[in-house]
Amino acid sequence: MRYLLSSAPNLRGNGDQLQFNARLLQYKPLFVCFRKDAAGLALARTLDEGLRRIDTVSVANRALESMGW
Repeated sequence: MRYLLSSAPNLRGNGDQLQFNARLLQYKPLFVCFRKDAAGLALARTLDEGLRRIDTVSVANRALESMGW
């Protein structure tokens, strides 16, 4: 968003008039593939654990705050 606000002529200088839609418009699933072996299973578990630890609301809020929103 920051890039678009600074590079698109029709958006430049209008950042204070824009806001993100609070309603989720569409769910996009993420698919990650691993080999069917012990190493692949270990990687899948590591990814699952890492994803569970992410506070998505906090990440989004920090990103918006860094853009001055």
